Amino acid sequence: MKNVLIIDDEKDFCQLVQGRLARKQMSLNCAHSLNEGVSKLQTTHPDVLLLDNNLPDGLGWKQAGALQKQYPDMRIILLSAFDPLSYEETGVGLQFTRMSKPINFQELEQYLA
Repeated sequence: MKNVLIIDDEKDFCQLVQGRLARKQMSLNCAHSLNEGVSKLQTTHPDVLLLDNNLPDGLGWKQAGALQKQYPDMRIILLSAFDPLSYEETGVGLQFTRMSKPINFQELEQYLA
């Protein structure tokens, strides 16, 4: 069973993703800020992190590099309501998947398979 952590301040979005992926027999946890998410990373050890780019306490892409170094086996999927490729900074030395919101669940399920 895959363990997934979602860090997104939109509670409705988290519930939607949880509901959709629960049918795929995945263990899901949600955090609604970077601080809460970093704490949950230490206890849940997810296989995959769905990380929103624009959070109340910071930008996801700015944390992605540090999280990637700290958890090298964890896959990071950066989520953004804006075109994630338009963020120049996200391409500098970081390797993660970028997905736009609204999310395409078929595409997400392929990434998680």
